[in-house]
Amino acid sequence: MYFDSPCLDKQQRLTVVAGQPVDVRCIAVGGNPPPVVDVFLDWLNITRLFRVRRSFRLLRRSADEVRGLRAVGVTTVLQTRRFVARVRDHALTLLVGWLSKV
Repeated sequence: MYFDSPCLDKQQRLTVVAGQPVDVRCIAVGGNPPPVVDVFLDWLNITRLFRVRRSFRLLRRSADEVRGLRAVGVTTVLQTRRFVARVRDHALTLLVGWLSKV
């Protein structure tokens, strides 16, 4: 699981300017069943600002797999163009939490 944004630096830190919207994506690869992903700004759950999209693809069969059986790969993407930091958000941490329902 990782964040993707044009505002990320090489250490994967997100630098934003208060009052200016920024694009942020959180990408989770894998999981069966697909994970439930939440995004937090320190302790505040801001997942409602994100749109959730899942994509599924059939994975290639390896040589030792039983003929006819295929695995499905899933990618979960949470994306927003609505994240706007406020002055009081200075030095807070953007976090991702996930729960796999098994």
